[in-house]
Amino acid sequence: MSQARLVIADTERPEYRVRGAAGALERIVRWTPGAPFRVTEEEIERFRASAIERAPPTFRARLQRAYDAMPFPRTKTPFNNIHLDADGCVWATAWPDPESGRQTAAVFAADGRALGALDLPRRVSIHEIGVDYLLAGATDDLGVESVRLYRLERTHGCRPS
Repeated sequence: MSQARLVIADTERPEYRVRGAAGALERIVRWTPGAPFRVTEEEIERFRASAIERAPPTFRARLQRAYDAMPFPRTKTPFNNIHLDADGCVWATAWPDPESGRQTAAVFAADGRALGALDLPRRVSIHEIGVDYLLAGATDDLGVESVRLYRLERTHGCRPS
């Protein structure tokens, strides 16, 4: 239980907080993200359409009016997801570049040290990160989804020396 911890992140700020097994704050880790990507009208429309489609039919018109009145952000948050791997590293994944599809992950050691950034394959969604692998869902150019297993070769571990 000495390694138990909780990593909490709010995507509005490039930071995460680590709490120990008893709930006490152990550290706050902050970093400087890349330039933010713009939120496009197409993304807003896809979001609205998807949310309205999933809503109960009796609620759809009301939801549409609410979305019509709602302001949407102009830029995306500094990162879109955070993962804790099997070795204790924290991975903060950036939004994919809308033009190239390129996506990166900032990787931090268990003690908060920045280990570097990793380029991720295009159109992947991370499901699990082991000591020597990354398990992800991938979507090809035709929208077909598949499961991919990538090998990781680490130059150093995530635990403090």
